[in-house]
Amino acid sequence: MVKVRESLVGMKFERLKVIRQAEDYIDKRGIHHACWYVVCSCGKSGEFSVRATDLKSGKIKSCGCLFKEKNQILKRNKKFNKYDLSGEYGIGYTSKGEEFWFDKDDYDKIKNYSWHYQNSYVCAYNPKSNCDIRLHRLVMDAKDDQIVDHIVHPPITEHQYDNRKSNLRIVTRTQNAANTYLKSNNTSGVTGVCWDKRYNKWVAYIVLKGKRKHLGYFDKDDFDNAVKARKDAEEKYFGEYSFDKSQVI
Repeated sequence: MVKVRESLVGMKFERLKVIRQAEDYIDKRGIHHACWYVVCSCGKSGEFSVRATDLKSGKIKSCGCLFKEKNQILKRNKKFNKYDLSGEYGIGYTSKGEEFWFDKDDYDKIKNYSWHYQNSYVCAYNPKSNCDIRLHRLVMDAKDDQIVDHIVHPPITEHQYDNRKSNLRIVTRTQNAANTYLKSNNTSGVTGVCWDKRYNKWVAYIVLKGKRKHLGYFDKDDFDNAVKARKDAEEKYFGEYSFDKSQVI
């Protein structure tokens, strides 16, 4: 057995608990890899050996029962999505009756997943990757390093479920941040305009590449000009990706 720097005995990794060190795994190059005997909390498999790297990386989380359970949930939930393809675009319904829109030519791409809402996004479990996928990324065939932006998104209620390609676009991180909707802690009702208690004035600003750019201070009764300063800056720096421009499809 290889000499290990750290004993994993007694440690838990998801559903697996380490019992003792096992015989090394020897790869094709003759390199020894530390292994450990583990037991699964489901109690069905007894002891079995797992490489230390697979435990620490989370590659192996159970005896296989976790994957089987997720697959069972997936099969059970497939019946939860109902679709209406009778109109100009497709309408899907979650198990709670929440609707989401999609292009009908994407139906074959999405029909075998069980879709639900998660933080305003339409998501589904993907057994191939063992993680959730988002509907808007799937229909746009987005790569891992690409960002897909909803042109119109919450809190515009009538569009929060719109995943038609006409409402989606591949953008940079900066462009994606340009049309962010109004934050819940905003007190002025306009993004980029807030009340400065220190000066008793409205202050207008805009964030560019992570840095806040000051646009000016405005008296209490000059709120409209503070808003105009912010909107003019959006037009100048964000163009078609500004929030107001993004609300027109």
